[in-house]
Amino acid sequence: MKPDRDATYTLGLDPGRLGMAWGLLRNEDQTLVRARVLPPAPGPREFERANPQEVALHAAGLILSEVAGWRITDLAVEYMVHYPPARRVRGARRETEQARTAKANDLIDLTAIAALVVGLVCPHARLNYYRPGEWKGTTPTEAIEARLDEWAGWFPAERQVWADVKKLGKSIRHNGVDVAALLLVDAGRLRLR
Repeated sequence: MKPDRDATYTLGLDPGRLGMAWGLLRNEDQTLVRARVLPPAPGPREFERANPQEVALHAAGLILSEVAGWRITDLAVEYMVHYPPARRVRGARRETEQARTAKANDLIDLTAIAALVVGLVCPHARLNYYRPGEWKGTTPTEAIEARLDEWAGWFPAERQVWADVKKLGKSIRHNGVDVAALLLVDAGRLRLR
């Protein structure tokens, strides 16, 4: 699909450990036109050893190669902040301080990667940052996927975009589902909370 030269677009980003999900929504008619997940950057496959700047440059380069010529005026980006639980849930396995710190550091890296990609791809766009709880509440991604499978709000042109998301491997499909849903929520077409 070629860009409509008269249209403007919102770029959605959902960073993940196994790839960066991105999508495009045409602002004029609120149509989702893309939802994809980028492969991880070459080099170390272990996320803990990856350099966030290199990962961001890799992601930004791939996104720019796809969106060249598209007028991106808005961004919707998911960012994650980790707050350790105040108390342990009965019967749950106890996480070590080291594991909690590693998880928090992963989320900081993912947020930094998203911020770097935003600056590289479209530094002048209007930016909306969302915490997961702000746009989807406590709804798990599996429930969002099931809801979108049955959703009657799809425009005909969007059905292929959703079908492409459904073809993604299980380990990265949740990122594609989240970026599609995030853009629809940002446009006001879908409500999850």
